[in-house]
Amino acid sequence: MLRRAVDAVGLALDGRSELPPPLRHDDGVWSVAFSRDGTRLATSTRYKTARVWDAATGAPITPPLRHDNSVNSVVFSPDGTQLATAFAENSARLWDAVTGASIGAPMRHDSVVFSVAFSPDGTRLATASYKTARLWRLSPPAPDIFARACAMLHDRSTDELRTRYSIAVSEPLCLQPPPAPDPKLLTD
Repeated sequence: MLRRAVDAVGLALDGRSELPPPLRHDDGVWSVAFSRDGTRLATSTRYKTARVWDAATGAPITPPLRHDNSVNSVVFSPDGTQLATAFAENSARLWDAVTGASIGAPMRHDSVVFSVAFSPDGTRLATASYKTARLWRLSPPAPDIFARACAMLHDRSTDELRTRYSIAVSEPLCLQPPPAPDPKLLTD
């Protein structure tokens, strides 16, 4: 009965005749967050994973983002390019929200990390743990349009990328992503 009521409210709010299929997980879902533009949804689970989904279709965008313990919280960066997760292995982590690749080293605490939040400009990340909150300075993303294009356009050939961006080079463009800088602790 309650499920039908929730479904009816969802239908009334968006005017659709059908809801997208449920986003299935192997265990309890602890946290959900929309990207700022509303096109993607991130979930975190008790079963050591987080994931990014297409909000319109329910199709997975990233593979499961594996952790060492349950993932308590998930949030998109303001520009939607990164995802932060808080997990029970006394850490928080950054991920590429398009490819699912981890970014930098984990941000460590002395106990379970329950929550994460980006600053409005995306340059800092706040993490919350038992009796402790920490503020981390995030390095701005490298202005490497070619690496970003390779990540976003992974299904296109490097020849097409060279043509599109007028690149005259002989070496391959999309071999490896650039190394990500580690977050720096601002306060303790």
